[in-house]
Amino acid sequence: MYAFNLQEEAQMRSAMMNRKRVLAAAVALSALLAAVLLLAVQPAQAWEDGDINGKKIVYNSKYSLSVSDNVLYNEIGGQEFALKRLPVSGDAFWSIAAAYKNNVYLTKGSFEKWKYWSYVYNLKTKKLKKVKTYCDIVAFKGAYAYAAHDYKSDVSANRMDIYKMTASGTLKHVKKLTKYGFSTEIIGKKLYFTSADGISLHKNTLYKAKLNGKGKKKIKTFKASEQYGQAIIFEITAKNCKVANGSGQYLYTYKTKTMTKIS
Repeated sequence: MYAFNLQEEAQMRSAMMNRKRVLAAAVALSALLAAVLLLAVQPAQAWEDGDINGKKIVYNSKYSLSVSDNVLYNEIGGQEFALKRLPVSGDAFWSIAAAYKNNVYLTKGSFEKWKYWSYVYNLKTKKLKKVKTYCDIVAFKGAYAYAAHDYKSDVSANRMDIYKMTASGTLKHVKKLTKYGFSTEIIGKKLYFTSADGISLHKNTLYKAKLNGKGKKKIKTFKASEQYGQAIIFEITAKNCKVANGSGQYLYTYKTKTMTKIS
């Protein structure tokens, strides 16, 4: 009798565990179906804009794209799925750069070769192709992409170009923005960028322009406090920017044309 009860109890526990597994599977399936339905009813949206190098791009509520360890991923429901393993050799590395229509633009860089390349991955055809050499897209808005021409350090100026992304996955050159650029920021429908007097950034000017680079207006020229120092413009907004010129860090306000030392 005692053995029978033990066997019966074991059977009951097994049945309870099976019911828990079925219930857990049902909950998981329901959550998955809910996520699929949510994606299906979301309205189509444009690619989100901004400086997204090394970060994520969200598109049409179906894609949350990023690059990690030279693999292009899409995140769905908190889980990452590999879309494409990107080819590497030597010290090559990849980062996500921009997107337009069904095309994801990626930057491939190499310190050894001191060079950048732009590639495009088509989300429909699943094909990857090289579209430009000497091109590192650092920001984009709509169809416009803003790219550094050469491999550079964090404290040196670089040629900046404007391109127009196309539905076929190419980059059409619009114009050279500046020979010695450093900072680029898109705010609303305006492009803010810096243009220095040389690679050393001793004298640096902040400009505002239309997204296509036309209608350029000078905001302010900043100079380094020392003979061989640099004037670095950063954290650019529609109202002010920060400047490091060797004697400290300052907040420059456009409207009042005032410099306030912050450190």
